[in-house]
Amino acid sequence: MVLFQTHYLDIRYVDDLKNPQIFTRDCLQRTLERNEEINGKNEALAKFADILTVELSSQFPTQMAQYRLWKSISSFIDQ
Repeated sequence: MVLFQTHYLDIRYVDDLKNPQIFTRDCLQRTLERNEEINGKNEALAKFADILTVELSSQFPTQMAQYRLWKSISSFIDQ
């Protein structure tokens, strides 16, 4: 997982007499927009997983009980 990435200023910003701070602002704005998009996708996926678990539990109660037991045991072992 990359925590930090190096972004180089395009020399055309300076050649075109543009403020390099605008470049930084634009990069941060794009990062914020992408972050919001990813957070929305993560939230939708979490809701889907919750709905799927409820539906599977109603259709396959025994198997889902075994799954929840296995999941709790495996999370305990991972600690």
